[in-house]
Amino acid sequence: FENGIDNDAQIMITTEEKHSSLEKSFKHDNLSSKEILEQKIPFSSEETIAVTQNNKSSEGTTVQELSENEAKKQIEAHTLNETEIEAKTIQNKLQQKNFTRYENVVIVSKVHWGEDLTRLRKMFCFCNAAYNRHVHYDIIIFTTLPWREQQIEQLKKEVAPSNLQVIVDTPPLEERIASMTPEEKEYLYSRCDKKPGENITWFHHCKEQNGQVNNLAYAWQSVFRAYHIYNHPALLKYKYMIWFDSDVNCIDPWSTDPMKVMIENDLVILFYNFPYGKSRGPLLREWAKEVYDREVCGVTYKKHLKARDCNPKKDKAQILQVHGFHHITNLDFYRESKQQKLLKLMTSVYPFSRMWDDQIGVTLPAALAAPERAWSYQDHGLNFTVLHKEKIVIGRAGKVKTAFLFDVKTYWYHKGGRERLGGEVCDRFVPYPKGELP
Repeated sequence: FENGIDNDAQIMITTEEKHSSLEKSFKHDNLSSKEILEQKIPFSSEETIAVTQNNKSSEGTTVQELSENEAKKQIEAHTLNETEIEAKTIQNKLQQKNFTRYENVVIVSKVHWGEDLTRLRKMFCFCNAAYNRHVHYDIIIFTTLPWREQQIEQLKKEVAPSNLQVIVDTPPLEERIASMTPEEKEYLYSRCDKKPGENITWFHHCKEQNGQVNNLAYAWQSVFRAYHIYNHPALLKYKYMIWFDSDVNCIDPWSTDPMKVMIENDLVILFYNFPYGKSRGPLLREWAKEVYDREVCGVTYKKHLKARDCNPKKDKAQILQVHGFHHITNLDFYRESKQQKLLKLMTSVYPFSRMWDDQIGVTLPAALAAPERAWSYQDHGLNFTVLHKEKIVIGRAGKVKTAFLFDVKTYWYHKGGRERLGGEVCDRFVPYPKGELP
């Protein structure tokens, strides 16, 4: 692209099939073991689990077709009966770490609506098993659309005893559009291929100036994370933010506390992976000059981030980015006036733009204003596996490519992930590979 980001953008979609699957998942999650037996519901709402009986594979076998003992064992691993889960606490499976619980730290994620509940429950099951059970940091979930109270209560049970807030991060889309200038409205309708006054929803896909197509919900989360999040009232009392995308799973125990590394070294960002995609275009060069009095055309990494100055004659800005799926940021640093000025410039080109997103938003300020305080996990003793988008991400700071090895089922059942993390608590989120039992 001539301008903007160049990476694997995740597109949010909604279909009747998706709604049906989600509703089935919610209904299944809240059934007792007895109800599952009576209603012949497969173990997993995402796929029918294959089981083995008499050394023969019976794909699509339901709980009712198992022996009583086998059914009981499987149900214990795949239902969300709180009493059963409490009886199988991770603390009884794994040694408790003597991590320090630091002040003013919060774990944060963002989703579009309450229908992302199942994904969040999975994420926090693994997060708690790997790390947060040692420190019980507060948790904030930002959401574009309000949740039902039942959905909030379900997530509270999953993350207990940590404090949880689910916070709507924007007025309704109709109000946002109504508050735009006539020029902004005209351009929005044009890029969304709509006539003025026609209904536009968060799920409408709209073209960016660089040719990319994103729906408005995904564009808004990028703008929110890149700029608005730092001074959101819910976060003002916190100094450090541990960010997880909602499709991140921590499927190894964290042997070392990244917050200890962050605080003891006074870092502004500690990230799991670099680089992931790039942002490009003359505006980046102009903005860096305006805010930091420095023309920058690249970012590299060697023990820490480092900005590369432009060649005055022919250089074009192409900025490699920190991977946005998981990192820890010093909120006070990103709230400083210079950083805020740069981030506002990036997100104010036109409403609901994803040309400049949260990844360039955390990378460029750190590389320009505090490069020696921008570290990667792997270079500083934080060597544990984090899964993103159902793949294992192996951090490769300083390398151009990110390695993706093993899907979650393979890692969980065949590479020892289940045993290391005390898997009985999170088994319900990892359906068995077909034809196999763990």
